[in-house]
Amino acid sequence: MHHRYKAFTEALEFLSSNPEKTKNYLKDKRPTQLEKKIIEAGLMLRDNRFQEAIEMLSPLSSTDPYIESQRLLTLGIAHNNRTDFAKGVSLLEASYKLGRELRNHQREFMTLYSLFTAYANLQKLDRVESILSEMKKMSAQNGHETISIGLCELQCLMAKQELSKAKEYCLDLKKHALKMNEHQKIFYILSQFSISVQLDDLTEARACMVSLKAHRKYRTSANFNFMKLLLDYIEESGAIYLEEADFKDAHDLLLQIRIIKCLSEDEKARAEIAWKELHELQPNLYGPNLCYLGSKNLFSVALAKAMADTVHAKNFKSHQAATKEETLLNILKDCKGPISKEQLYEFLYGAKPENKDELVKLAKLVSRIRSRLGLQIQTRKGCYVLMDQKE
Repeated sequence: MHHRYKAFTEALEFLSSNPEKTKNYLKDKRPTQLEKKIIEAGLMLRDNRFQEAIEMLSPLSSTDPYIESQRLLTLGIAHNNRTDFAKGVSLLEASYKLGRELRNHQREFMTLYSLFTAYANLQKLDRVESILSEMKKMSAQNGHETISIGLCELQCLMAKQELSKAKEYCLDLKKHALKMNEHQKIFYILSQFSISVQLDDLTEARACMVSLKAHRKYRTSANFNFMKLLLDYIEESGAIYLEEADFKDAHDLLLQIRIIKCLSEDEKARAEIAWKELHELQPNLYGPNLCYLGSKNLFSVALAKAMADTVHAKNFKSHQAATKEETLLNILKDCKGPISKEQLYEFLYGAKPENKDELVKLAKLVSRIRSRLGLQIQTRKGCYVLMDQKE
């Protein structure tokens, strides 16, 4: 690589290991203004400011193949992190094609690693395996590259549904934890989380969420909020309180959350509108009639639960009794688990509560049943649950 790119390349390499050092290159006279824009956009990615990075780099271009390849790489990563995987793949493929003849091992490896992640998100197993093969042919030049290849191997095992092998391999990778950079640590924990969900081990999945919370920048990300909302819904059956502003840089995740929320509130028509948009974006994953075609993951588990709860809700209507107290008790007994206060209110009073004050009369009704019958009805994260009297 020509010495002319030395400062620019160093700044990019420090992004994952020493971002403060990267910032110093913005004051350096050696990188051009366009190179500094690319460096600045790379720093934005670390702060989850994906849309800002896209808006900064999209209008720009360079006739220099190396500079343009790095602009496309940064843009591709930004789109991938925004869950716009198809656009991300297109940009990353263009970056790889442009940069592979320039013989910069580290930047080529980084592009392949980013491409692997994008295709893994699209669940394109054949392409994932071919990219991993290319990464291995390059031969790792440092410990971080060796770990990256190991993490990709783990993803391949998961994609092939070889979960027992994946779990063993995950434990084997743990010995490298102290050598992982922050991105690799997050990648590793997310892999653990995915394996746990696929094996229905929600206790382990919750432990992974605690580990992720230790990473300050990640815990403010749309992906973390997505995982927390759906895991809470699956475990507790609580109402989904969706703040759409939390997903301004992740439209795909917003649509998935909206679908689960609408189904949980028995608004299938609205869920189908969001589903149609996902189907148009990724028809290989989102089939017709709310049919998810991808591998088992957090969304597919939440979707199955929401669909089952919708059927369950229809069954509750057959439990109408002479009094609201009897109807409420019939529903709690039939539910055999938590049911959200909002859903219960709607079954009993025929309309959604307009505000939390309206839930007070539901609370009073529950209190009367507790007192009159001596039942243990607990409140859990916005839900009521009738406990087994032997507990």
